[in-house]
Amino acid sequence: MSIKRETAGSRKRYWKCPVESDEMKRRALRAGTEGLANLYEQVTFDEVHRQVLHLIPVEPARVLEIGAGAGRDAAALSARGHTVVAVEPSDEFRGIGQRVHAGHRIQWVNDKLPELGTVARLNRPFQLIMLTAVWMFLHGGERDRAVSRIQELLSEGGRLGVVLRIGPVPYLRRRLYLSPPLEGSA
Repeated sequence: MSIKRETAGSRKRYWKCPVESDEMKRRALRAGTEGLANLYEQVTFDEVHRQVLHLIPVEPARVLEIGAGAGRDAAALSARGHTVVAVEPSDEFRGIGQRVHAGHRIQWVNDKLPELGTVARLNRPFQLIMLTAVWMFLHGGERDRAVSRIQELLSEGGRLGVVLRIGPVPYLRRRLYLSPPLEGSA
């Protein structure tokens, strides 16, 4: 199976998301994980993914959200009728997500890229896999392994949505997620 690439348009478009306000960043850093989760929840799924909403399945589908954070996207996908598995390696974010989005049908999993061993043991393909602001936490060799695992988890004809963060990883998020660099990687 190969991963098919689709784009929202022929031209690259960049916009400043409301999350990027300096004052909002300062407040989130002061409040730690809870503040960062609240910051993420202030921006809706539709705002973040507005240019690719037409690529989200309309009919109920099995969805894997990798790096679910506090669950904003998982909750939005669940509200659209999808069966959602939310992967979040941070105990703090996962706990907040389970509490804030308790009314949604979301299966929370403590796992992380590149292995996703727990998710792989679920032994079910996903029609949609989402990675929002996750890729920057992986080092070179980890990315190769992650692509292989994602391809194994994606159903035939499934879609992969990746939202990249351009620029350096903010300090607070680096502390929460980054593993030490692999030997020999930059």
